[in-house]
Amino acid sequence: MNHSVSPGFFALRPAVAFIRAATLGIALAGAVATPMIATAADAQIAQRTYQIPAGPLGTALTTFAAAADINLSFEADQMRGLSSAGLQGEFTVADGLARLLGDSGMEAVDRGNGNYVLRTKPTTLKSVKVSSTSIAGDSNSWGTDQVSWGKGQKLKDTPQSISVLTSQRLGDQNLTTVDQALEQATGVTITKSSSIHSTWYSRGYEITNVQLDGGAAMFRGFGLTVTPDLSQFEQVEVLRGADGLFSGSGEPGGSLNLVRKRPTTEFQGSALLSAAEWDRYRSEVDVSGSLLADGAVRGRAVLSYEDGDTFEKVAHTEKTLAYGIVEFDLTSSTLLTLGGSYDDRNQPYAAFGLPRFSDGRDLHLPRDTYIAPSWATYDSRVETLFAQVKQQFNEDWEFTLDLVDNSIENDRIGLNFASTADPITFAAGSSTATRYQYSSDQTAVDVTLKGHFELFGRRHEVVFGGNWQEVESTAVGEQTAERYAINNIFTFTPYDFPKPADNLFLPFFKQPAYGIEQTGFYGVGRFALTDSLKLIVGARNNSYEQNYFYQPLNLDGSVRSTTDTYHEDKNVVTPYGGLVYTLNENWNLYTSFGETWKSQANNLKGPLPGTPLDPITGRNYEAGIKGDFANGKLNTYLALYKIERNGQGIRDTDYVSTPGDMGSNCCWLDDGEAVSEGVDAEISGELTSDWWMSLGYTWNDNETKRGASTGRFSTATPEHLLKLYTSWRLPASLSDWRVGGGVTAQSENYAKGNVRLYDANGQPGATAPYEFTQSGYSVWNAFVEYRVHPQWTATLNLNNVFDKTYYSTVGNSAYYNFYGEPRNLGLTLRGKF
Repeated sequence: MNHSVSPGFFALRPAVAFIRAATLGIALAGAVATPMIATAADAQIAQRTYQIPAGPLGTALTTFAAAADINLSFEADQMRGLSSAGLQGEFTVADGLARLLGDSGMEAVDRGNGNYVLRTKPTTLKSVKVSSTSIAGDSNSWGTDQVSWGKGQKLKDTPQSISVLTSQRLGDQNLTTVDQALEQATGVTITKSSSIHSTWYSRGYEITNVQLDGGAAMFRGFGLTVTPDLSQFEQVEVLRGADGLFSGSGEPGGSLNLVRKRPTTEFQGSALLSAAEWDRYRSEVDVSGSLLADGAVRGRAVLSYEDGDTFEKVAHTEKTLAYGIVEFDLTSSTLLTLGGSYDDRNQPYAAFGLPRFSDGRDLHLPRDTYIAPSWATYDSRVETLFAQVKQQFNEDWEFTLDLVDNSIENDRIGLNFASTADPITFAAGSSTATRYQYSSDQTAVDVTLKGHFELFGRRHEVVFGGNWQEVESTAVGEQTAERYAINNIFTFTPYDFPKPADNLFLPFFKQPAYGIEQTGFYGVGRFALTDSLKLIVGARNNSYEQNYFYQPLNLDGSVRSTTDTYHEDKNVVTPYGGLVYTLNENWNLYTSFGETWKSQANNLKGPLPGTPLDPITGRNYEAGIKGDFANGKLNTYLALYKIERNGQGIRDTDYVSTPGDMGSNCCWLDDGEAVSEGVDAEISGELTSDWWMSLGYTWNDNETKRGASTGRFSTATPEHLLKLYTSWRLPASLSDWRVGGGVTAQSENYAKGNVRLYDANGQPGATAPYEFTQSGYSVWNAFVEYRVHPQWTATLNLNNVFDKTYYSTVGNSAYYNFYGEPRNLGLTLRGKF
């Protein structure tokens, strides 16, 4: 198979789907028009190196203008009383001016031909502009002091630990997927349940909620099982601990916030070409700028294409993404944003990973082993539309309305092997061929009113809001009557079984409609008790409904039975509170309490006929210290935490299991209790103008105190986890070179339990105990970059430098065991224009 990238690799099919919706059509058409009307000169886009010391702002600007070879006009009165922290490093003219001006209230206006003039930022538009474009910060830095989580706030002022991966960090490590980014985030571990599906953990608990630009949370259980490509995002933010205030229902592990790329006023463009081991090729084009001469309409378009294999046999992937966004300044205080994306993927599908021997012993299979047929695929199409209206009433108050609709369709076909390997015959189970069709539509709306007010001589902030979320899904399954058996796990190949003909697939289930709906209202205040102490108090009221409809089918397609379940929770209140104490301009102390919840109303508490159990609660207690330096380019924190997850249903042995109405079941006790506690620590950002680093360490101890079983409940979370990555620009005449690298190191993984055994016909038999440990390990990565032209760089990434063999996911003796990637090399060419 030829995997080379053809000149027409941006296929028309996704483009046609991309413009079907009027909103998305506007976004893409406007954004693509950008380069035709942009007037910025190459000299203003190219990066130069600056070494400007701290001092008066006027002096710094004059020095910069001379070094950048531009004409900069301003009045002496404009500079009175203003200072600058200076400028060190490589910047474009626009980035350099923005960095020097900082929060001075001034902005530089490009008059063309290298002429700039300073002016005071329009007061009514200032907050709107900042909200839409400033979150990403300096595009050349690993550090930022701003996050869009929590409706926008400074990282140091947030009384919970948050890790941020900026666009520069993502590019340096060549991170193109959400999973790859989270693998580099402090304290986060990832497990896989198939070659497609992954689960994220933080502090021992799952991360179940995903936000886009800090808006309403998208439920990852539906629709977002295929995570979006990172080429459309500027920044990745990971909150650890309970996020019940803004996300609603979910586990207390944390939440993920993806910050979209926004249009720029000045024209900018970038391109990427990469080639890597296993015939992997990737291309990206990103174009942004004003669509009108006055900058009142701005657009951005991103196109990416990826094609290639993986280290596993016959596993071929093809991905195409189109993303567009347009911003309209309807008035000086009203901003409208429209946009969307289309993501089309064809990926290999191995359902459950690798088995082990029935007693848990490792089979020591080659790392390229692929327990799936060559024709097993997972095809998905994801369409996302979004809109935002931001209204600035005055300097203190603003209103924001966010809407997003995410529609996904996927078709998958394959064999689902999920059995241990027999230690004598080496047989590893059997499976029918299955074919599934899923669709899901998820809609979320978030409304926020944010403002400041004066009381008792101090300035305070409040946020009031509400959000609504609905997920509607359907599914159909088909399977063959014939079973396909692995007679010897050591001789199996993906070509052992021919693909069944279409007429051999018979229906075996359908789900015409299932999903969730939840509504929440929240409020939080940040009150200045003294010049140094802030009190944060908030709460959320949430209501949740879930319906599940399942019908197994006979071979002729007739319905064999029906399962129709429904449960709800109304007016669940989750509190939030914290204190932030400012020690000095660099350091804050903080403590916080947050709570989240998860419905279990389908479980009933005795006596019969039973009453619904209250939701499971997850309470996060946290205290720590945070610091930021170099104007927010270097951030650090140390956090101590404890999470109590209470109320998990435990079977009540005083009653025989009794079905209730709408799929409920009696009887249960709400006595489950689990505790996770530990330490998070991180240093991330710019140590000097030529040295960047991210260092994160986590210690975690988790235990089920009361439940069906006791002991460590999250074996996927190691006790010790260290993540380090750094980048350094060589000095003087070697400044065109950057080198970097890092390591992910963790303590052992442990697995123990019982697994069901199956015969060659797929019939269940006895259970077998298993117990095994994977020793602690470390994986090293490195890169070297050379600037081949003022606007082009070539980067060589080497992953798993010492070719460590390890399981990135440790499951049980039957399934969920996945190897990490062997050593691999990739070359990336990046350019700006």
